[in-house]
Amino acid sequence: DPGRAQMSFSDYVNVVRTNQAMRLLATTDMSITEVAYAVGFSSTSYFIQTFRKHKHISPNRFRKMCYEEFTA
Repeated sequence: DPGRAQMSFSDYVNVVRTNQAMRLLATTDMSITEVAYAVGFSSTSYFIQTFRKHKHISPNRFRKMCYEEFTA
């Protein structure tokens, strides 16, 4: 992926963390704050902002989509 070479280290770390967060949001009932801390963020608001930046959706909306998918 040529775009990945342009990514800063902190952006790369945040992508890894948001990917881990997606897994936790989809498979656990941990709160957004618990997920944020579990994947290495020290601020819930920064986690939400970063998740939105990289995934183009809020963590809460992502979880609702997963829930709707499993209960449809």
